[in-house]
Amino acid sequence: EAAHALKYWRQSEEAAKEVVEGRFSSATGAQSSAASLQIALEALEALLSSCIGLTAISKVSPLPLDFNLDRRTKTAPSVLSALLDQALVHLRDEPDIAIAGRLETMLKQGRKRREIQELKLDDVLAQASLELTDLLESHIRSTGTFASRSGSNIAPHHRRPPDEIWTAVVEGDITTVEMMVRDKSLTSPRVLDQQGHSIFWDACAFHQMDVATLLLRAFGATGLSGIDIGEVHSTRGTTLLHLVAAARPFTQQAEFVFRSIFELSPEALQLHR
Repeated sequence: EAAHALKYWRQSEEAAKEVVEGRFSSATGAQSSAASLQIALEALEALLSSCIGLTAISKVSPLPLDFNLDRRTKTAPSVLSALLDQALVHLRDEPDIAIAGRLETMLKQGRKRREIQELKLDDVLAQASLELTDLLESHIRSTGTFASRSGSNIAPHHRRPPDEIWTAVVEGDITTVEMMVRDKSLTSPRVLDQQGHSIFWDACAFHQMDVATLLLRAFGATGLSGIDIGEVHSTRGTTLLHLVAAARPFTQQAEFVFRSIFELSPEALQLHR
């Protein structure tokens, strides 16, 4: 176990340094901010996991004599800090609420781990959490939305006229919507109505929770093919959470939709009024 933990540590540390130094991008060609952010998050997850694993193993199993744990882990805060800076820069370039929520959860859970605290990495994670919150709040103040610039305004392709899709959604015609999804007439919950709202937004706004549940289960809530959990009304500031919370009656489907959106949302969106 010690050998495995040591190997994982070395691999994750090297991968983190590659991301920080830009060696990964230069080796694979130009990367979009979204792709670079995904790579940075994967490297971050691996680095935190290896820190936890190595610290835990070192307490119960001897490490090789040539591996000075104290000396090695002294470099961890600087590598971790640089990696988080990279992630925040990419997130600032292309805001993505699902990824922001994932990063926020990673930071919160990491700070609670005893191994992370022993390595004095919890302060680094706490600072990154503050910067992430500031970034998201600044983004909504400047744009009026939590939606990602990279995909929130893109109307996906679909073969059926928008009016037909919209009518089926707002009338709760679950059979027609299900058929559209099945025969790929409807390929995204981000199809926009004439007011610029997604059909998932319309399903929530018209309290058609059966349809909202179907769309959520069919397309998920991550990436540009899933629902945009950061969608916000351009003038009222209403979020999807507001719409679902107002559903009457508040059915099991409404509870499922609300919980699914809430769990993926960063705290700045959860607390948005």
